[in-house]
Amino acid sequence: MKTRSLNTVVFIISLLIAGSGCAVSTTTPAFADRSGFLKEIFEGPPPQPSHIWITPDMRSEIESVLGRSYPVLRIPYRRENGKTVWILQDTIKNQALTVGIVIHRGQIIRMETLSGGSPHSRRLRNNAFTRQFINSGLNGNDKLDKTIDAVSGATYSSNTVSRLAQLALMINKQLEQQ
Repeated sequence: MKTRSLNTVVFIISLLIAGSGCAVSTTTPAFADRSGFLKEIFEGPPPQPSHIWITPDMRSEIESVLGRSYPVLRIPYRRENGKTVWILQDTIKNQALTVGIVIHRGQIIRMETLSGGSPHSRRLRNNAFTRQFINSGLNGNDKLDKTIDAVSGATYSSNTVSRLAQLALMINKQLEQQ
């Protein structure tokens, strides 16, 4: 009985918000899996994954960006028509955070938070946050060339997404040099 009452209250509040002309959501869609994101990026079936092997020099750069050890031997990516897609994951307070980053000519052209376990991480799906990364690249010190404003209340998650963006740009640069 309590569940039905709660559902009724939520429904009425939703109607009031919708009727007031207020925007209900400014978030991007949460893809149930990575394949939905990949199909949208490649406008059809995505190419088969390739992998970049982590060299000792790359490993030290990656660990410097992430601030911790990185026990992975290779990182998968997908590439077609000059676009490279990296789906990277990191952990924040024992919760996985996954982002999809699309790079073209050394700049991020699209970025999506694909999954985040904590309520704070879900705030990162806001378009205003992810739009900050568009057209960003690396400066001469291999840092993001844009200042990214963190989402209030989700600073750790925001900083993790920024590190993953920097990581994607760095490994993409390495891939281009091979």
